[in-house]
Amino acid sequence: MDQLLKIVVVDQAGECRVRLAGQLAKLEVYRFRSALDCLIEDGHRSVIVDMREVTFIDSAGIGALVKARGAAVKVGGSVKVIPPTDPTARKVLEMASIGKIIPILEPVGTESAVPDRAPTPQVLSIGGSGGFDPQRLLIQIQDLTTRIESLENRLAAIEDQDRGRAWG
Repeated sequence: MDQLLKIVVVDQAGECRVRLAGQLAKLEVYRFRSALDCLIEDGHRSVIVDMREVTFIDSAGIGALVKARGAAVKVGGSVKVIPPTDPTARKVLEMASIGKIIPILEPVGTESAVPDRAPTPQVLSIGGSGGFDPQRLLIQIQDLTTRIESLENRLAAIEDQDRGRAWG
């Protein structure tokens, strides 16, 4: 089976960058979580998740980011996210209010990608204002999960109709 998510890990002077490309979804999220768990267990305390090439993210992907942040904080570390350039994937992160618990990094200027050995991008903004409300985040994630499941069900129904037309 083809992998829907490409994961590249680059260690840069004490800071680890995890580049993702493709779909951070239920079928592939275990690989992402395993990679982050290994990095944290190996002593990496600062992890940047570069999601610029992510084209899709679902509730499992959101959950993996939140769990990674929790694991890093337990050992005195941090996780930061460079958001997707894909507008739909970026909107999912915004709807989940991920910036309220994980700093969101925006590269300065018009650069389209940060080279492997370049210093950390400058930060325009670090997401979310106000305090973190875990109950609100949980409600938002549950709402997002419900919406995604509804869309998956609609898609399955459309696919079933298309199959019926092809055979009928």
